[in-house]
Amino acid sequence: MKTYQFLGYAGLIPFVIFLGLFQYSPSGLFIEPLQAFTFYSAMIFSFIAGTLWRSGSSANYKSVQVISNVFCLYAFVCLFLSPFYALLFLSFGYLVLFLAEYLITTTHTNNDTNNETQDYLKMRFKLTIAVNILHSVAIVFLL
Repeated sequence: MKTYQFLGYAGLIPFVIFLGLFQYSPSGLFIEPLQAFTFYSAMIFSFIAGTLWRSGSSANYKSVQVISNVFCLYAFVCLFLSPFYALLFLSFGYLVLFLAEYLITTTHTNNDTNNETQDYLKMRFKLTIAVNILHSVAIVFLL
């Protein structure tokens, strides 16, 4: 397993822990699990948005930087929303972010996209689905 794969899948662990704490935490816990889940989600979302810069070619580098910053600001704004809407918008944001990363990566690389890029995009797709499922579970817990 490559380092980026290990780190990517390991990044799901805090989501699962915070969900578990949200559902089964004792009263008086020193953290608010739902808030921690939302903050962690916004932080990971911003981190992934920042990685878009690696995908930009010299021809589109400025536009990729702007797109990346817009995603980061989107995550920041989500922190000020009610938990329901923050989770909903972050979940939607992960889907759009994956689509943007896919388009940037496949459009601005040569036609012979290497295996590592394909493996990375497959992993990102799986992680995006997993994160959206975890966000959906968190939303159900809120209802």
